[in-house]
Amino acid sequence: MTVSSKSDRGFQRWRAWLISVVVAITAVLAANTIWVDSRTRPAAPREGGRIIDTDVEPVNVRVEGQGRAILLLHGFGAAIDWWDNVAPALAANHRVIRADLIGHGGTAAPAVGYSVTRQA
Repeated sequence: MTVSSKSDRGFQRWRAWLISVVVAITAVLAANTIWVDSRTRPAAPREGGRIIDTDVEPVNVRVEGQGRAILLLHGFGAAIDWWDNVAPALAANHRVIRADLIGHGGTAAPAVGYSVTRQA
């Protein structure tokens, strides 16, 4: 057996393993997307927020303080409580507006419609 055939076999095993991992991750993400999309719920005030009707979805919003407005938006998998450690200090001199994105916290979770454009 030559050195190149051993390295070719090793490369093929590594490539097969990598393809298997990518396929498994893709399957898990697809299943998660289907599961999340099947879960709908109406908007409900949470974390001290209140519901504001918009043209897109009813949104859970919390407003604190007075002055020039600062809008705080959380990241994926979070909600307005993400900002609990920061908001009080900002609210001392500003009007702090926190909003839950679509499907997060108290904002409505529709079956579809989670595009970035719609979130904006």
